[in-house]
Amino acid sequence: MTPTPAPARRIPSLDGIRAISIGLVLASHIIHAFGLPTLSRYTIGIVNFGNLGVRIFFVISGFLITSLLLAEQSARGTISLPHFYLRRTLRIFPPYYVLLLSVALATNGGWLLLHRGDLLHAVTYTMNYQPDRAWSLGHTWSLAVEEQFYLIWPALLLVLGVRRGLWLAAGLVLLAPVTRIVLLAGTPATFVLHRTVGTSFETVGDAIAVGCLLAGLRTWLWQASSYRRLIESPAFILVPLLVVLLAAMPETAMTFWTGASRNGALALYQTAGLLLINVGIGMTIDWSVRNGEGRVGRWLNAPIPVWLGTISYSLYLWQQVLLNPELSVPVAWVPLNLLLVVFAATISYYAIERPSLRMRSRIERCWFAREDC
Repeated sequence: MTPTPAPARRIPSLDGIRAISIGLVLASHIIHAFGLPTLSRYTIGIVNFGNLGVRIFFVISGFLITSLLLAEQSARGTISLPHFYLRRTLRIFPPYYVLLLSVALATNGGWLLLHRGDLLHAVTYTMNYQPDRAWSLGHTWSLAVEEQFYLIWPALLLVLGVRRGLWLAAGLVLLAPVTRIVLLAGTPATFVLHRTVGTSFETVGDAIAVGCLLAGLRTWLWQASSYRRLIESPAFILVPLLVVLLAAMPETAMTFWTGASRNGALALYQTAGLLLINVGIGMTIDWSVRNGEGRVGRWLNAPIPVWLGTISYSLYLWQQVLLNPELSVPVAWVPLNLLLVVFAATISYYAIERPSLRMRSRIERCWFAREDC
């Protein structure tokens, strides 16, 4: 595997793709939680919008973080772990822990319900190993997966080197489907592990690993004539369509399409199905980045999608707390709750995220660039 120099820090189209991802999550939770039975029957029962949106976020994270790390390694000959962890800490922790504090206070006031251990798992970024999560903090499982990735991956690249690190990512792409099948086919003794299939790092990390591989192999892929022809062909539209169709086929639907038994359909979905979804998402991201000036690219890089993508982290933090079927107050009803989500996310971004990012920039100048402060 030949590593690819990473692109610039601001990658075209990614914010627009983030906007689509958070839109899928919001649509999923509104339909699922607020009594839209017809849509729920024909949409959520067929296309798991929320899961697809989160999976897109995972591939983006692997791609973006690895691109930044490879750029640093190429420019400086090494990766600074203190610098990386500082950047991630000041980017992620402040709005996240403000959310947790708010949820804890609301729970203490009797407005929200948490299950035993939820808050501890959320604080320690281990919610993806909590088998019984309350709605209000249930979505933090995906943030735990990402935090575990941030903690492990830069250190592995530094210790193993880029080439062996990418081989390790490829190994996870192949191993995760096997892990899912083993756990799902396990005995009653593995029941708790069974309930974390699809949230634990070892069963969803392949989506992030596909993004890592995309970042490391983009130049090599572009030199492959067959891949380049596909990316440049109008027929490429079939790739995102295939992703949607595969996401639209849980085990019951795959039984119909393949003629397999329910167990066989489950095995197909958890192995080949999710592999194709992850790879298809990665290819679609690559296509979008390379075609930022085209019709789709112009939309992805338009002001509104870019703004929604920019605040997507805060949107994701607050959406599940406020799109909450357990709340009975009028502001918790559609569409007021959706407006409240956007309002809370906007406050979170401008009052917490941006000041934290400015602090990060000052610390970087003082500690790492050795400028006078």
